[in-house]
Amino acid sequence: MTGTLFDLDFTRWEIILLSLLPSFINIGIFFYVSFKLPQNRINFAFSTFVLLGALWQLGDGFVRLSTNAITALEWFRIEVAFSLFVVPFGILFILSSSSLRKKVSSRNMFLGQYLPSMVCLMLVLARLDEYVLEPSGHWYWIVSPKPTFVTAFIFGWLTINALLMLVLLWVNFAKSLPKNRNTAFLLAVGFTVPLIGGIISETVFPLFFGLDYIPIFTPLITTFTIASFLAIRGTDLLDYSPRHQWDQIVESMNEGILIVNNEGRVMYANNIFCELLEYSLDELNGKIAHQLLIEDYEQKKFIEQLIRERLEGRSGQYEILLRTKSGKMVWFIINGTPYLDKKGMVIGSIGIHTNIDNSKKADARFRALVENVGDIISLWDKEGNIIYVSPAMEKAIGYTFEFLRGKPMFDLMHPEQSEEWKKILSDVLAKPGVQIPRINRFRHKDGHYIWVEGTVTNLLENHNVKAVVSNYHDISERRAAEQKVIQKDERLRAILDNEPECVKVVDLDGVLLEINPAGMKMIDAVEEEEIVGKSILEIVHPEDRELYLNLHHRVCRGETGTDDFRIIGLKDTERWMESNSVPLRNANGKIYAVLSVARDITEIKKKGDELIGIKNKLEYSESRLKQAQAIAHVGNWELNLANNIGIWSDEACRIFGLMPEENNLSLQEWLRYIHRDDISFVISEIKKAQVSLSDSSIRHRIIRKDGEIRFIHSESRFDFDMDGKPIGLYGVIHDVTEEKLAELNLKNLLNVTNDQNNRLQNFAYIVSHNIRSHSANIIGIVNIFTDESDEDEKSRLFKMLKTSTDKLAETIENLNDIITIQNDTEKQKANINLKEEVDKTANAINEIISRTNTKIVNQLPSNIIVRLVPSYLESILLNILTNAVKYRSPNRDPVIIVSAHKVNEQLVISFQDNGLGLDLKKNKEKIFGMYKTFHSNKDARGFGLFITKNQIEAMGGKIEVESIPNEGSTFKIYINEEN
Repeated sequence: MTGTLFDLDFTRWEIILLSLLPSFINIGIFFYVSFKLPQNRINFAFSTFVLLGALWQLGDGFVRLSTNAITALEWFRIEVAFSLFVVPFGILFILSSSSLRKKVSSRNMFLGQYLPSMVCLMLVLARLDEYVLEPSGHWYWIVSPKPTFVTAFIFGWLTINALLMLVLLWVNFAKSLPKNRNTAFLLAVGFTVPLIGGIISETVFPLFFGLDYIPIFTPLITTFTIASFLAIRGTDLLDYSPRHQWDQIVESMNEGILIVNNEGRVMYANNIFCELLEYSLDELNGKIAHQLLIEDYEQKKFIEQLIRERLEGRSGQYEILLRTKSGKMVWFIINGTPYLDKKGMVIGSIGIHTNIDNSKKADARFRALVENVGDIISLWDKEGNIIYVSPAMEKAIGYTFEFLRGKPMFDLMHPEQSEEWKKILSDVLAKPGVQIPRINRFRHKDGHYIWVEGTVTNLLENHNVKAVVSNYHDISERRAAEQKVIQKDERLRAILDNEPECVKVVDLDGVLLEINPAGMKMIDAVEEEEIVGKSILEIVHPEDRELYLNLHHRVCRGETGTDDFRIIGLKDTERWMESNSVPLRNANGKIYAVLSVARDITEIKKKGDELIGIKNKLEYSESRLKQAQAIAHVGNWELNLANNIGIWSDEACRIFGLMPEENNLSLQEWLRYIHRDDISFVISEIKKAQVSLSDSSIRHRIIRKDGEIRFIHSESRFDFDMDGKPIGLYGVIHDVTEEKLAELNLKNLLNVTNDQNNRLQNFAYIVSHNIRSHSANIIGIVNIFTDESDEDEKSRLFKMLKTSTDKLAETIENLNDIITIQNDTEKQKANINLKEEVDKTANAINEIISRTNTKIVNQLPSNIIVRLVPSYLESILLNILTNAVKYRSPNRDPVIIVSAHKVNEQLVISFQDNGLGLDLKKNKEKIFGMYKTFHSNKDARGFGLFITKNQIEAMGGKIEVESIPNEGSTFKIYINEEN
């Protein structure tokens, strides 16, 4: 084969220039696009199209250069194989580089393009396509497809695909924007020229008019490649840019995106937004978003105000409550920004919607945390009057919330800050949403003042807060320490600038140089000498020392960092600290120490651990429930009748062969898995339950996602609201497949037992009747022989005795064959080519076939492989074929047709003859019985079909017969393919 494939003549330069040069141009373009340009989806489609086109052209060129017919035919088939995938990848390139891609899914692309191409490729590889090779003085060879079904299918598919590609190119041109029209036009024209010439010269003329094949289209396809390359280079189509991936970027986001015009009407929404609000884009498009999605009147007015702000070019973030299509209310946080056209004019708003419904539902837990943390939190209105203070505020200044409610915040401040605070309030009100840091002094109930540090934020415009929020913590002790530090030196002033809780200075080796009083208190130190001058690692928890050293070394290299670690005080008190560390530099800029500011977060950690513990307990309980369901093969489900969406447990999904994330099936989707023979029964039971609103319990089969059939038992009950109206269904499903299979196996076992009993009865009858008859006959002859004196008579009696013993031996041999078949079902099976075995048997009886002028038509495909006992199959074929010849009609030559087809999961082998036939009404139950004959043939023993039936059943199959007297018989052998 290799020698034949390369019998080529490279001296024909005109052929090389016509056929091979375009291929080399395409290969050059392929390497440039693949290795010089960034890779993206369009690049992949175009480069693959160019490479396949080059290989196609190369095959076409070698057809022209072949010196013999075999080489030309092989290269032509190679050319056809490559051409089958050129156009599909060309279509993929067109779709990927235009707006048409989103209208065609990958699944449809596979089913509509790649799958048919692969089918055609298999037909080519199987050499089912046929061609006419004609020598040509100019081209060496002209290869034309024969108008057979397979060849017409392959080339018809190529023609339809090419026309489809042409239509897509011109549709893309018609729908393209003005700036892209030149590119689209160049692509369309680039493909139209070679296509029209190619269809006429290579398909229409040879296939429908029988004219010579003219090789124009294949070389000219380079025209389209070059035109495409020039067009896309002119628009940077193959260069990577986020604008090329805009749809992919938008749809891969976890947030919903909504774009509205200046009137608030929906212009665009991504899939995530539509899923969150339960609307389709068609349902949203053109609607006024806040009128459709917002119920609260004040919130609607708020949104209208935001639209006006967008017209002024202002952006913002806000929280809002939106209504889904089903009526459910969901909280979102929205980041809004103006939507500008190319001229910078505001034409609408872009909103990025983040679902915060779960966090809102956790508001109660958050409030509980706020009430228990040490931070001093207060809310007040725009005049500065107190709306709320946290318990920590009451503890810090001694006043209760009831006493402070409605009073101005100024009344609590130091007189020196009162006037200053009025100016700060004005600044806060002018900057909504901006955190403004503050250090204040509050008057305690007993008359002294405390220092507090924190932030003030104007959240008056936040629909959920509507207040100015201040968040402080008591820094009175720290302020006292800072005053002491300020009096020492400039290094301690840097410590004060970091507003620490616990302040310490550590040298590069980790030795503590200085620590403030708050820090000493945290480590239970009374005097500085107890800790200063010692390694800081002595008070760091052993398990956290590596974490602390990592932070220390990073800061020593010039970084700043924050981390949480535990310390152990001098009295073995364990605390969690949040430490913020910065490097200290000398006048030359060299780092000489590390300054750390730390605060005690022990209580916060405890609260966090408690929450984690609760979460772990809930997850453990859920895990145990899932384990119990898996062990019992019982799953549960719930169905919301309002939206027809069901939620399934993991075990319920597993029973149906689904992944846990596929647990939101609707009723219609669930019904798709019901076995087609049970669907009517299941729907009937559902309708009965819906009418009576009663519980239901049914058993039926399902077809899992992987195709496996399972038996399940399902029970369901209705869920009612306060008015007795059904609002949902809930129930359980139990996989009872093993139970059902055991029941079926028991039934099969009973059938086998009955069959064996029948066989034993038949066998006993044969033994008792046939052998007894032969033995009685022999005994009678022997008795007569003993008393007989006439030698002639004795000779006659001896011949009779020999005949009887021969018959007895034959009977015993037949019985032995039956016993062997029944007891030898484990005989080694082998893979056998059925068509070859039938041919072999026909050759074995060739003498009687030739003598009787019998014709055997073997229609079996050559690829059918059966796994059977070889000797049994040989006996079966021999019996059936010889019987067909033996019981032939005297009025016509015998014809035996052997064929095969599938019924369910069984292979059915048919042997159809035109012989004498059988009267099935009279003899149907006797056909496969022992010693049953139905014609007057002298050599008929009535044993062949009996043995054949036993051999087939021993291998797990069965045999049936269809027959019409004087017309013929058809014997059908059923074989299980898994044998």
